[in-house]
Amino acid sequence: MQDRSLLPLPDLVTAVNGTLFNEKIRDASFLSVCIDSRLAFAGSLFIALPGTQNDGHSFIRSAADRGASVIMAMRSSVGEFKALYEELAERSVPVILTDNTLYALQKAAALYVSHFPALKKVGVTGSSGKTTVKECIGAVLSQKYRVIINEGNLNSETGLPLSVFKINETHEVAVFEMGMNRRGEIKELADVLFPQTAVITNIGSAHIGILGTKDKIAEEKKQIFSNFTADCTGFVPADEPYKDFLVSGVCGTMRTFGVGKEYGIERVYDKGVKGTEFYYRGVRIDFPLCGMHNLKNAAAALAVAEHFGLSAEQIKAGLEAVRPLAGRMQILEGAVSIVHDCYNANPDSMNAAVDFFDSVNHEGRKVLILGDMGELGDSGAGAHRMLVKRAFVSKADILVFAGSSFCSAYEAVYGGSFELTAGGKQVLCLQDISDAAVASFAEKLSAVLHRGDLVLIKASRSTALERFIPVIQNKPSLNKEAENL
Repeated sequence: MQDRSLLPLPDLVTAVNGTLFNEKIRDASFLSVCIDSRLAFAGSLFIALPGTQNDGHSFIRSAADRGASVIMAMRSSVGEFKALYEELAERSVPVILTDNTLYALQKAAALYVSHFPALKKVGVTGSSGKTTVKECIGAVLSQKYRVIINEGNLNSETGLPLSVFKINETHEVAVFEMGMNRRGEIKELADVLFPQTAVITNIGSAHIGILGTKDKIAEEKKQIFSNFTADCTGFVPADEPYKDFLVSGVCGTMRTFGVGKEYGIERVYDKGVKGTEFYYRGVRIDFPLCGMHNLKNAAAALAVAEHFGLSAEQIKAGLEAVRPLAGRMQILEGAVSIVHDCYNANPDSMNAAVDFFDSVNHEGRKVLILGDMGELGDSGAGAHRMLVKRAFVSKADILVFAGSSFCSAYEAVYGGSFELTAGGKQVLCLQDISDAAVASFAEKLSAVLHRGDLVLIKASRSTALERFIPVIQNKPSLNKEAENL
């Protein structure tokens, strides 16, 4: 079936409760699915998603010109685009009309997944750590099975459905993470994948500005278990305050994971930026991801691996093969070593990052650069103030607060100017994080950093603090010092 088309056209139309604009065109195949016309090619299904800034219907012609063989559009679009749809009919390109193309994408993906009944499906969600856990599970299970995982963080209402179309008959296990930006999204994704095994990494305050409370976040994350049957298995952290709520009333078997002798993890040695050494069932594992929070992520993968029957040696091989993803506790070594963690941030992951930074044994100075956190709603100001206080009792020698939220929090807590030495720490604030402001900040930064410093950069993705990295790595004074050695 996959050699001809990902899905037969009549089955697709039925799955999305659709109708064909021209009922005479009922024979078309597609080998890929996209929502970006730039990714369309010969044999693509292009799904036009409505949007406030970019309406996918405006790019249907572009997708068809690139070779898209099937188009899916909103019924409500016919009035504006009828002439185009008639033109496509003349070109024998079927246009499927449906009430909601986003939900249609999800329903089509669910139908496609159902064509692989032997596939073992693993779902991963949580407020933080889900991408790392997914990568760890994928690396470990690959020691025994042919595994597919969704790339990067393609875990959204569109990212996951698009990703499942890459499943093929050679895959034995699929490991997919599920993210959320609104209420109901985890349930929608669970209805696409129907995982038989699922992991919740934690319940934190990420997206609290969207859902309002941690109780509601826990309710949303629990939806990953919503399609469980008696033969399904779920995993939650043993130390999760919401553990009892998460496991209650779930069909299937619920298990916990964690770090400790009861989970087979003993003799833990934190090697700082080099990772963590520990013993599992008597087998030494050198886990390359740094920080105790990443050891918890490894413990989640280890629990799933045990459930799938992997040996200690297979688990060792998988975990030791894991490498940090760009922007997620990524170590960049040089005259100044950098811990690059600019992909995302919330109060829980910020605290974990500072805890990790405190735990690292380092001969040089420590520089902590914290950037604004997003999607915190009314709790944002308090969360930033809390992190400012945490930073001041950290072991960092230099503190840099970037973004209006952190600088306002620092001023509210300590009432100081934006450049001072306080409590033995030098403090710099950068309220304006535009490109021009970041460039000018290089002068202040170059006067502060020394060879041998260790810098942690942590912020939400929207803050784009990775822009500081080339400034730090290419600091002129450091290059001069290097030449004099």
